[in-house]
Amino acid sequence: MIKEIIIVATPGIDLYLQNNILTADDMESLIRAAIKHEDKSYFFAFKKNRLKTTVTDGNNNILDELLVMIPEQIWIIIDKSKETITCTVMLPEEY
Repeated sequence: MIKEIIIVATPGIDLYLQNNILTADDMESLIRAAIKHEDKSYFFAFKKNRLKTTVTDGNNNILDELLVMIPEQIWIIIDKSKETITCTVMLPEEY
């Protein structure tokens, strides 16, 4: 059973959060979507699509659409163990 979710934000994501370009609520929505679909992939690309964000897996399959505006494409990589989910949130150039 999962007891803890750890969120790791790279410097680019952290800067967006500090400058309120990406809000904490938006970040939570992205993480919730990734965890919701973690049975389909461990890698998620969140792509800016006008007023929405398209959620895709590593093979570019569309998994979801969110009513969240993001400044640019954001990746989330999930690492899951028995008790912990670690979500690494990054910009593609930070990979």
